[in-house]
Amino acid sequence: MQKKHFTLLLSLVLLLSMLTPFGGSSTQAANDLLVGVDELNLRSGPGLSYSVTASLQRGEVLTSLDREGDWIQVSNGQTKGWVASWLVVANTKKGAASTTSGTKVIVAQVDNLNIRSDAAISASVLGQLSAGSQAVALQEKFGWIQIEYNGKKGWVSQDYVTVKTSTEKPATSAAGLTFTIQIDTLNVREEPSLNSKKLSTVKRGQVFNVLKQEDLWIQIEYVSGKKGWIYSFYGALSNGKNRAAQPTAKDVQTIYNGTNLRTGPSTDYAVVARIDAGQTLTTTAEENGWYKVTYNGQPAFISSTVVKSANAASSGAAFSGLTIVVDAGHGGHDGGTVGARHTLEKKLNLEVATKLASKLRANGANVVLTRDSDTYVSLPTRVSISHQYAADAVISIHHDAHIDRSVRGFTTYYSNDFQKPLAQAINRGLQQQLQLSNRGTQYGDYYITRENNRHAVLVELGYLSNGTEEQILRSNQFQEQAAYGIYVGLLNYF
Repeated sequence: MQKKHFTLLLSLVLLLSMLTPFGGSSTQAANDLLVGVDELNLRSGPGLSYSVTASLQRGEVLTSLDREGDWIQVSNGQTKGWVASWLVVANTKKGAASTTSGTKVIVAQVDNLNIRSDAAISASVLGQLSAGSQAVALQEKFGWIQIEYNGKKGWVSQDYVTVKTSTEKPATSAAGLTFTIQIDTLNVREEPSLNSKKLSTVKRGQVFNVLKQEDLWIQIEYVSGKKGWIYSFYGALSNGKNRAAQPTAKDVQTIYNGTNLRTGPSTDYAVVARIDAGQTLTTTAEENGWYKVTYNGQPAFISSTVVKSANAASSGAAFSGLTIVVDAGHGGHDGGTVGARHTLEKKLNLEVATKLASKLRANGANVVLTRDSDTYVSLPTRVSISHQYAADAVISIHHDAHIDRSVRGFTTYYSNDFQKPLAQAINRGLQQQLQLSNRGTQYGDYYITRENNRHAVLVELGYLSNGTEEQILRSNQFQEQAAYGIYVGLLNYF
């Protein structure tokens, strides 16, 4: 009798083991991801505000368990946690062991990266790499990496590259993956480089089948029969064929009081209503960066730059749980510097600050603007706001001037040593987006950074005293690029 019961119990255990896979859902894809950076934080939840539970190394094999927004729950066989989706890559050889051997390759993270004759900033420049370019790494010393590129050897600063171990060709097949565009407009280029010829543009919400992957770049068929490359930072990879490129209905929430609703998808169309911050609308379509919505029973359009996802705080958005103070310098009777063509600094500061705030809010951040209109706010008050909200980061936006009108370029300043890493990250983010000269990260004795016990930086985006640069700084395109550069810097920093 006991033997019969034991046999029945054993059969039941075996049956359950077949029905319920060990360690997770039956839908998980084993060993489907690889860590794509040198060191990756495993977090207790889907966001940068969650605690770090472990540190993963480049090439470690992971199994995806769940996804929430930009975050993926994974297991490395020993522990579970959440990782940022933009820091992992698809494992094209599922079930393979972690890569521990092979040729080391560097990937340039910025444009115009100098290749020098020796491991020193004073060494002569032999050539330059564009963002996304690869080269074989030979050795490292004193923060520099010797590379072989186009048959020549030289040195690059390791601060501006990532290092990977390559055991196969740089461009790999990505069958079965799709890529969803997550910004308003993204350039499609002929080759995987920011310096390559622009072929076309794609829009937010469009989904494409991935043809190849090459580090930070993805090859797609953007129209029937035509292929091109897009920068992978601006979207999300997922498994499965492209079923449709049409945006689905979603709820958005207005960010500002007095937001315009228009009869068509541009500012050329008439305003049909003005609504206040916090109102929720359901989008039914998207066209050229504008959402089509229904308001009081009538169709209307609202710009995607003045709304955020209605559930951004709970969707695993990149900045969920973080508070960021965005400070538009000067204001009111304090106009700041005046440009060669009479441009007021205070106006440009607010333009960039507003655009940056929109991007951060759309990705889950709690954003506090020290001013959102042409009003005067004292320096002590600005610092007090930073402390009051216990800001995780403070970005003060300015434009510069000099008696020598030939001086040009952007600069990122810090006053306290603990603020320097944030300043460096912001500076690199701007360098990736702007075509202006980079004057680097520097110490600056500014009140808002000097008296601030938070991670605060002051950014001078360019020189209004330089007539040519002033024209660039006034353009909406530059302001969008500057805001996005700061956004990228914050993302990399956190």
